[in-house]
Amino acid sequence: MLEEQSNYHGLFYQWDVCLESKGLKDVLVNKLSKELAEKYMKESECGLTVNFEDVFLLYKILYTAKEMLVAKLKIVPAKELCSFYRKYAVRLHPDKNKHPRASEAFQKFLECYKQCQP
Repeated sequence: MLEEQSNYHGLFYQWDVCLESKGLKDVLVNKLSKELAEKYMKESECGLTVNFEDVFLLYKILYTAKEMLVAKLKIVPAKELCSFYRKYAVRLHPDKNKHPRASEAFQKFLECYKQCQP
């Protein structure tokens, strides 16, 4: 569990800093996402092929409002936006993430990314 928390901190640090810079916190989304990810990992046979961080990211994308995701992406410098998008899109893509809602999360993230392109 300690390892999961340290991975979480590194992986989602940019997301949380973005929210805090806007004076917002998504504590409830984080809590819900973590609970759902843990439940999925325990109950699912796919839990062996999908890691906790990817499932957590998926739920975090699904349960965060589109406007908030767009605001988060707009904070990423334009030069880094493409690589930032790719880094997270690979983790959400249905070919890589076997979660049943991976396609939905991927599409939502893609739509938000398109809104942020210059």
